[in-house]
Amino acid sequence: MRENPSLFWSQSLSKAVNITKMALAKGKKLSLHPFLLTTLLIKNRHQKKSLIAQEKADLAWYCLHYPQRIKQLLANISLADDSILKRHSFSKERDVWHCQNLLHYYQESPSIPWLRISRIEPSGNTVEWGDRVLQNTLSFQGCEDQVPLRDDGHLDWMHRGPNADREWAWFLNRHYHLRDLFVAYKLTGNPIYVRYLNDQIVDWILFNPSTDNASLWAQWRGLEVVFRVVHWAEIFYGLQQVEEFTPAARILMLSSIQDHAYYLRHLNSWGANWLIKEMYGLATIALYWPEFTNAQQWLTFALDRLLQDLPNQIYPDGTHKELTSHYHTVVLSDLQQLGNLLEKAGLPVPQQLHQVLVNMWNYLAYSMRPEGYGVLNNDSDRNDNRDLVLKAAAQYQRLDWTFIASNGTQGASPKGQPSRMFPRAGQMVMRSGWEKTAHWAWFDIGPMGIYYHIHNDKLHLSVAAYGRDLLVDGGRYSYIRSKFWHYFRGSASHNVILMDGQG
Repeated sequence: MRENPSLFWSQSLSKAVNITKMALAKGKKLSLHPFLLTTLLIKNRHQKKSLIAQEKADLAWYCLHYPQRIKQLLANISLADDSILKRHSFSKERDVWHCQNLLHYYQESPSIPWLRISRIEPSGNTVEWGDRVLQNTLSFQGCEDQVPLRDDGHLDWMHRGPNADREWAWFLNRHYHLRDLFVAYKLTGNPIYVRYLNDQIVDWILFNPSTDNASLWAQWRGLEVVFRVVHWAEIFYGLQQVEEFTPAARILMLSSIQDHAYYLRHLNSWGANWLIKEMYGLATIALYWPEFTNAQQWLTFALDRLLQDLPNQIYPDGTHKELTSHYHTVVLSDLQQLGNLLEKAGLPVPQQLHQVLVNMWNYLAYSMRPEGYGVLNNDSDRNDNRDLVLKAAAQYQRLDWTFIASNGTQGASPKGQPSRMFPRAGQMVMRSGWEKTAHWAWFDIGPMGIYYHIHNDKLHLSVAAYGRDLLVDGGRYSYIRSKFWHYFRGSASHNVILMDGQG
């Protein structure tokens, strides 16, 4: 049975409150664990402190109170040097000793050198946006809000932001703000950013226990699992030489990483861009933490599952079958990062994956608007793809992509006429040339796309000329179900013919 820390602390705090009331009523002095005493002294929202922060870095305390989590971690780690970590004769003291040796291994190991950073000279310098994160004031998708604390002093990880939008909660649980704190530390050397990052990681892990069932909510949804563990990898290896990243946080993070792997291996999605991201996430865990005994199995499963599904998701002309430029770029980014990570780990990139990457980059380059933005078909955002295409052009040595993304200032001009047809996607991209003010049009004569991001936009026409938009597509707008959501998905918002006002 998995431990339920939320229930544990709820019961503990309830008992502590009752004991305190009785003791005070009898005029007795209190002698409570400081962890509970801190909670009892909370007066109002501004005085609330993270309960975890009070416990500092007491690794022994966590080994005592979360023995199942610690033992499960130690039992599923395999190191080449058995003297570093031995999985026998478990006890509280021995568990602490094993954890310390495991942490020493990661601190001294030369593995994952591209994520490790050199020691930064401490300073008191700050950055304004980093300080806002310290106040739990976060901004996701252009919406800023202060995340409230719960009555027990812990962050409300289910907070939906200023517009009660569940996507805001999803972004919160992807831990973008923890990556921001890591960046703030690298820029300033101020350890306050690492201390706060440290406490939030512990807070999240202990008060968002893993699940044995597929979830659609913020803490344990497939996409959030992947985003979070990718951010954690950067933090885990980047802070190995920083003492403010405590032993407790490091061990708890490792223990949670195997929970993330379990979710992605056994509770993954049935398909679409979710499956691509989840298999990328599972492979990422296997490649960043090969010390887990199941790491090779995770990697094999992820690659086999992904390669098996690629024909179901990618047309031969390089377009993702959701026919949404934005999600095409999302899937492409996940596949490219997986390919890059395989190369860094000294492993070959499967030929099938390599060819899919080339085809997908080719579509992104040749469908790109003259000023560098992607098509706004279906649930797309106005993404500037120039830098992405230029980077891919250098990696794959494609001078034609360089020429397109630079408006003809670099590279070599593509052969043939500038216009291109992508027959399987049913998309015609028409252009007069490659300069920034070239005439450009996009005509949709293909299928509607698959899965969840469909707009009723068949036979839509977008036109731009002389650096101006003439006929436009509104794109995604928002996922909040409202009259505007229905409008932007309907035919009336697109450049199509309506019959008696109907799409």
